[in-house]
Amino acid sequence: TPLRTHVLERSTPRPPRRRRDTSPTLGGEENLMFLLNPKRLDKALKALDTDNSGEVDIEEWEEAIRRGLSKRLEQMQEERERRERAAAAEDEAFSAEFLFAARKVFIMIDVDGSGTLTKDEILKSVKADKKVGPPSEN
Repeated sequence: TPLRTHVLERSTPRPPRRRRDTSPTLGGEENLMFLLNPKRLDKALKALDTDNSGEVDIEEWEEAIRRGLSKRLEQMQEERERRERAAAAEDEAFSAEFLFAARKVFIMIDVDGSGTLTKDEILKSVKADKKVGPPSEN
């Protein structure tokens, strides 16, 4: 029956809702809906109407847009810088681990401990096919 189908549909678990992006934007439905509240609209108009004429002219509008855009560009730059710092730290950690492993390989090949690799040492090591594990394993 339709009622039973409706009840079953309502009791079926639904996948979690995706979170909406609430980051500030220069337009879009969320900002427009925000302005439907009369107090918020009055406050926004007062902020936009810098010459207190009671109206927002194109210069006031564009200045507000520039301020919002400038703020958003600053936020984006800060986020880029944060990602760059994280990537640099990751690169540094990878490089340190890689160089550590390379040094271990050198020491493993340099069986006589001379600090140099001979052709014979390299050939013997390649034929032995030894493995060097992560720093925690050796």
